[in-house]
Amino acid sequence: GARAPPPSFPRSAMASAARAVSRALRAVALRPDGRGLSVDLGGTLGAVHLSAAWLADHAAASCNPYSKQRDVLASELPPGLWLRGAALAEDGTLVVDWAGEGGEKPPATAFALEDLSRAVARADPGRRPRHRAWGQGLFARKDAPRFPASDLADDARLPACLEALRDFGVLLLDGAPTNTAALRTLTERIGPPQRTYYGEMWSTRAAPGKEGSAGTQDTAYLAVGIKPHTDGTYFRDPPGLQVLCCVSQANEGGETLLVDGHAAAAALTRSAPATARFFATTPLPWFSYDDQIRLTQREPVLRLHPCGDLEQIRFNQYDRGDLPPGPWYDETFLPHWRALVAALHAPEHAERVRLEPGQCVVVDNHRVLHGRTGFRGGVREMIGCYISRDDLESRLRLHGLL
Repeated sequence: GARAPPPSFPRSAMASAARAVSRALRAVALRPDGRGLSVDLGGTLGAVHLSAAWLADHAAASCNPYSKQRDVLASELPPGLWLRGAALAEDGTLVVDWAGEGGEKPPATAFALEDLSRAVARADPGRRPRHRAWGQGLFARKDAPRFPASDLADDARLPACLEALRDFGVLLLDGAPTNTAALRTLTERIGPPQRTYYGEMWSTRAAPGKEGSAGTQDTAYLAVGIKPHTDGTYFRDPPGLQVLCCVSQANEGGETLLVDGHAAAAALTRSAPATARFFATTPLPWFSYDDQIRLTQREPVLRLHPCGDLEQIRFNQYDRGDLPPGPWYDETFLPHWRALVAALHAPEHAERVRLEPGQCVVVDNHRVLHGRTGFRGGVREMIGCYISRDDLESRLRLHGLL
């Protein structure tokens, strides 16, 4: 169907960096057979070899100016396409002239150096933001990912919040609204709430002595402590972010536990590589059963990106499903599981914070485990929502942060 035109956004910091790299273009050399050219993009990109077909496929003229989708399809490019010439124009654009047989050749094409550098950089599968490891004392450090909630609503300050969330996997916001409508408006600055069978916005209101009064069969609604875990292990696509905002706090206890799962997994890889490999290659069952719900998935604890980096942690001791009996369970699974749990519970990778009313944490559910200590007295209520990974990454890209 018809697509709405893409929204217009301000030029980002990434675009500025891409322009700087693009201007570093110093040399253009045709291959002797005309099937491509070499360019020196300078900076971190260096010398890049681009085939004639790649250039035709990635030219701005090959895309629809309205939808940005490709009008010229790679499968339909002339098989004998080659370059007759290439030169830098006075305005700094790269101009290539085409030749070839077997179909219509594209007209001479001008490549904005900014677009060329961006396309080359964006296509690199190893180009990924580096996470900043943390542990005890996270919110006491000078560069702590802690902001007034008003910064999230401020166009000028929003990128700094998003960058901290990208790097640390967690945000602590002070002065957040304690009603669901206002909190929803605030969190939509990152992305819209992701609907699950918990709804879009939800409350975990737990009062000692009234366990289960909310009518939901989940330990989040009890007053007991909960060990660190990620949410939604039983979903095919677990939530990307979890938002938890304190409305009221118990009289005693109720601290929020946060664990840098990527740092813990890196330590596990160094100390017990066989265990890390086991959890990256062995699908385990995860489940959620309620009155009207029967969800199960079989997925590994550690999901790796094609470049080899850790992409996602899926871990919840409470939601792990049944495993087959026999030697594999006792001799293989259980020793590895104990080593994994020990790594994820190591205090050097954990931070504790007792949220007070109006304080809110935003947690990268693919990286950071969360839990809480048990509590007594009063009513501990958190309101919040999930945000999908797609929406988070889209917002990061719009601000030049991914």
